[in-house]
This record gives sequence, C-alpha cells and structure tokens, in this order.
Amino acid sequence: MHFSDEEVADFTQEAIDHCNDAERYLMLHKNATTKEATEEAYLSCFTVLHNMKDGAQLIELATLKDHTSRIVSQYAQYESTKHLSEEQLTYFFGAIAACRLILQKKPCTFDYTVNVSATPIQAPAASPIQRAKPGSKVMIIDDEYEIVEILSELIGEAGFQTVSYTSPIRALESLTTEMPSAVLTDLKMPELNGYDVLKGVHEFDADLPVIYLSGHITKDVLVHALSFGVYGVIEKPFSPQHVLQLLSTATQTYRLMKLLNQTISFLTYQFSDLDHYLEQQGSTTNRQLLREQLRTLLETRRKLKDIKKLKAT
Repeated sequence: MHFSDEEVADFTQEAIDHCNDAERYLMLHKNATTKEATEEAYLSCFTVLHNMKDGAQLIELATLKDHTSRIVSQYAQYESTKHLSEEQLTYFFGAIAACRLILQKKPCTFDYTVNVSATPIQAPAASPIQRAKPGSKVMIIDDEYEIVEILSELIGEAGFQTVSYTSPIRALESLTTEMPSAVLTDLKMPELNGYDVLKGVHEFDADLPVIYLSGHITKDVLVHALSFGVYGVIEKPFSPQHVLQLLSTATQTYRLMKLLNQTISFLTYQFSDLDHYLEQQGSTTNRQLLREQLRTLLETRRKLKDIKKLKAT
C-alpha cells in the first residue's frame, strides 16, 4: 500500500504526540499514590504504545514498527501487576526517546538486551545523546546557584549555548537580547513561580518551549503544567540523560516551528507574484494547488495559535 508524503507526515506528528503522551503516563505512573492510579497510568501508556506500533505497521515504517513491537512486548510482561520499578521506568523513558530519534530519521541505537522481566532490572544503557545544533541556546533559571552551575556545565558539554539566571525577573527581561531556543526553569522560586515564567515567556514568543524543574512533582502539578502549555517536566534529582534528550527535542521543535512560520510568511509575501506568473503560464492546476496549500498552512498555524491561547487562559 502506498502512502503520500502528507499522510506519512501526519502520522509522524501523531507519533510524536504519542511519545509525549507515553512520557506523561509514565510520569503519572511514577508519582501515583494509589493502586488504581498506578494501574490506570500503566494501561493508558500501553494503549498509546500499542497505537503507535499499529500505526507504524500500517504506514510501513519498518524501523519504528520493529522498535515499538519489541517495546510493547516487553511492556506487556507487567500486565499482571501493572507496576514498574524505577529502573524499568528509566528503560521505557529511554525507549520512547529512541522512538523520537527514529521519527526524526536520526541515528539511533537501543539496548534491548537489558533484562526487562517481572523482577527488578539493571538500568539500561543510555541511548546516544545527539549534540546540539549550532545556535541552540538554553536559558536556565533557578534560585539555587549550585543547580544553575550543574545544569550549565551539563548542558554546555552537550553542545548547547547556555545563559543562566538565579532571578526569574532578570531572566524574563533578557529574553529580547538572549533569544533562547528553550527555557529550563525551576517551578518554585521566591520572586516568581514557574507558571509566571511560562506566562512571561509565551508573551514574548508563544512557540518558545518551557521545561519545568521541580523536586516535588505530583499528578496535579504535572497535569496542571501540561494544561498550561509547558513543554515538559523534569523531577529533581534529575537524570542527565532525560534533561539532554528533552532539551534536544524541544530546541529542534522550536527550530522547525520558526522555519514553518518563516516559510508561511515568505509564501504569503510572494504569493501575488507567484500567482501572476502561473496565470501567465496558463497553469490553472498549479495555481489552485498553490492556493490550497497556502490556505492549509495558514489554517494550521491559526489552529496552533488558538490552542496556545486556550492553554494560556
């Protein structure tokens, strides 16, 4: 069965959304305080992973199909208890990160040989961290100087540019000059909390991803943060692997969104000339195709903006 590039692109975006959902359910599982909440999070994550596997098989994305098939089989081993240990959660977080790399058509190696069984497992070998592309700058905000220093060193060694602040007010004031590609901020600070930072960042640039750091992540905090449009949430003490993978995905997403906006702006600006040229050439079909594609891009951008506005209210 043949699928168009548009259909493949639509599935890819849907699969990325599945990755986000799977991570969210794993985090809910990790922080669940009741048996019912643990089982609900487990089953929700299983459904998402299974849907991604089925979609990859339908679209005939062999690498993703093979990866998700193995992961779903391993995940299903916990059906009887519906409980994952810390080590097992780490393993599946890594598996989801590998899904993202596959979707982005980037080199990806994943260690399936780790003993993912019903008994506690050893922490899996980390999937390789891709170095940041030139120009990716991360703004770090935390009122604890020691945390700022640790994060700056970790993120800087991965190839990101960094700019750090212990004052969220000063950080927000510097957005116009620093122009970061992502903001990594503590959730609880004396001057402003993470939600205030998120609001200030999105008033500056609605597409700029914000990631929360917190030592006390509960189900309510996680759901509340995601509903407000935060890109991701990281619990202290944090895993360097998790921090770098989330930042890598966030900065890439931001870069692609800016490219989309620039492309739409360029096409809109050049539309009159292109339309006139095609009219002179008598290319009615291409004129109509150009109009429809531009209309679709503009409608997609409008919907994205509406979603961001809704989350900010």
